[in-house]
Order: sequence, then structure tokens, then C-alpha cells
Amino acid sequence: MTMTGEQPWSDFWQGEGDEASVASRRASTAFASLWREWSTELFEQQSDPVILDAACGAGSVSREVIAAAQQADPVIVSVDIAYSALKKLEDAPVLRATADAAALPFAEGSFDAIASQYGVEYAGQEALEALPALLAPHGRIRVLAHIKEGAIAQECSDNLTVLNSLRERELIQRVSELFQALRGLRPDLESCDAAFRLVAQACGREVQTRACPASTYAQRLFQDCATVLQRNQAYDPKDMQVWFEGQAQSIDAYAARMSAMLSAALDRSQIETVLQVWQRHGMADCTVKPVYAAADDTPAAWRLDAVRRS
Repeated sequence: MTMTGEQPWSDFWQGEGDEASVASRRASTAFASLWREWSTELFEQQSDPVILDAACGAGSVSREVIAAAQQADPVIVSVDIAYSALKKLEDAPVLRATADAAALPFAEGSFDAIASQYGVEYAGQEALEALPALLAPHGRIRVLAHIKEGAIAQECSDNLTVLNSLRERELIQRVSELFQALRGLRPDLESCDAAFRLVAQACGREVQTRACPASTYAQRLFQDCATVLQRNQAYDPKDMQVWFEGQAQSIDAYAARMSAMLSAALDRSQIETVLQVWQRHGMADCTVKPVYAAADDTPAAWRLDAVRRS
């Protein structure tokens, strides 16, 4: 399962992305100092750099760069495939552009610096490898990328397990069938009730074994479904059919986001390949290290740094 094109990401950001990854949001807060330090060093060398925030999402990196600018006067170009993400930067002094990180529409040497946090790797390893071509001489790159088997990957894996339990056991379908039977729209009330109870128990066990955002999401969904069944006479069947379809689509979309995060995560060999390609494209001082969020024992991201030779 992958998320390709603009629409899935647009839907994600329109929904605020609240449930996507608690660990990811925690990491973004912890990473703020890394971007302030990187930006400050950049401004010490150049007061008016042109900076690309690639696959910027809601713009957390762009805002950290702005906060560090002080007397500097940077031009920040914030780019994302989803316009709904860029709308969250309407109040920020940045240039916004909608574009796929796999095919950024800029000429070679357009930027003095390139930043990305949990972004470009979604477009594939090749998208990361292509970034140096956009740098001017002496330009620098910093990327914070998803790390395979890291804290966020583990959380996403737990989320996906819970969501797949809901999907594979067809929880929403069983609730819909029981609702219809309770309303007298189908004759098999007893069998519908038995099927729903079996599925609810199985899904409930999966939820209880994992402390993750998807478990909280599933618990809210269980409560909503229980309310619908208990108050079945209060709801119009046609309206409820739309609601059931919407809930099933929400589960699928959430699972797609988790799958995309897991697919985007890079292992050590992939990261080293990226750095080798960067070096072949004239990048120097190429370094990679795992970074951590708060007191987590498991790394949350790879940090890649490099500078383009003159």
C-alpha cells in the first residue's frame, strides 16, 4: 500500500494529520534546535541565502529557519505536493510552490541551502540522491529522514497492525449489517449480532495489546459504532450508509499513511548509497548519524549533512 500523487497527502493535511504519528510530532519538537543551529551557521556565512524546504509539509522547518533569521534576509521556498499543507504557511514570509519532490521544478544551482524533514524520502531514494544538483557552489544540505526500525517506524508498525485488524475483519461491514438488521432491513438479526460480537472481540484484543495512536483511534470508533447500534432508530439508514462508507475509507487512508511511512524509512545501506551519490555529484563533508527524540532509546531519524564544493 502506497500513497502516490497529491490527493492522499491533501486529504491528510486537510484532516490536520492529528493521528498520523505521535512519535513524529514529538520528534519534530525535539529537532527544532537542530534546524536553529543549522540556520544560524548558514546565516553567518551568507545573510540572504535562497533556501529550499523540500516536501515541507506544514512547514515546521521553514518556521524554524524564519525564527533563526534575525538580521538575515533569506528567501525561503517551501515546496510540497499537497496544497492543503502549504496553506498552513499562509501567514509565513515564504514562497510556496506545489510540486512533487520526485520532480522538483527548479534549475540546477537554484539554492544556497536545502532542508527536508520527514519529506523527500517519501518520493523515493532517487529523490534524495537528486538534491545536490539544485545547490549553488558552497551550498549545503541537511535532511532528517525516517530511519528503518526506529521509534517512528515502530509506532507506525503498531498502528498498521491495529488498522489491518479492523480492515481484515471488516469491522465496519459487520456494524453496517447489524444496523440494517436492527432496523428490520434484513432478516438475519441473530447471525449479524453474533458476527459483530466475534469481530469486535477480536479487534478489541488487538487494540488492548498495543499502546499506539491507532488503538486510541479504534477505541473512539468502537464507541461511535456502539452509539449507532444502541440508538439505531434515531438514524436514517441512507445517512448511515454514507457514514459507514466514510469510516471504512478513513481506516484505509490511515493504513495507507502508516504503510507509506514504513516504506519511506531508510536503512544504513540505503543512506550510505545516498551519500555516495552525493559525493559523486560534488558534495563534501558528507556525514550521517542517527538522532533521537527526547529521552527515547531508539533513534527517530537519520541526519544527513553535506556541503557542495565550489
